[in-house]
Amino acid sequence: MDFWVKALSALDVCLALLFVASVIALLKRSLRRNAAWLALLAFIGFVAVGLATIPLAERAAREAGYPDAKTKLQADRAEESAREKADQAADLAKQSAKAAEESAWRKRGLAAGLVVAAVKRGLNDPDSLQWDDLYSNEDGTLICAEFRARNVFGGMVRKYLTVTPTHSSEDVAEWNKHCTGNGFFDQKHVL
Repeated sequence: MDFWVKALSALDVCLALLFVASVIALLKRSLRRNAAWLALLAFIGFVAVGLATIPLAERAAREAGYPDAKTKLQADRAEESAREKADQAADLAKQSAKAAEESAWRKRGLAAGLVVAAVKRGLNDPDSLQWDDLYSNEDGTLICAEFRARNVFGGMVRKYLTVTPTHSSEDVAEWNKHCTGNGFFDQKHVL
């Protein structure tokens, strides 16, 4: 059935092209009498084939499980609408996830930046500061810093700093407890 619909549609297109060519020939005033008859025959054939294609398309739709061509068209439109809504929902979810990630990135960076500023203010020689590691957990509530700086005697010392919303500590044991393992985000970009 599908073959005949396609074949008649192709014939319909050919007849439409023949009709257009005949009208152009008429307008150019060449082969006036023959072009007029050719245009008339092409137009009649175009209309006849077009009308013959409609029942075949409806029959093909019924065989595909649709009671009429309108129902198939409505089902196709509903399917397309559902696809568009699903695509829009997926795009919105991606945008929301990206915005949440950017917000978390800013929060982590801000927290790390505050720690960096506080460390520099607390040093005897801020120019001697060398950062080895600076990272945070996902939500920025834990900042881990490892750095070297000169002490009051001029010697370089390594310090381990753990900062949470409630306290900060330079205790190595606490740094090992909170700051080792996976799931941390590098924050050296704030330096």
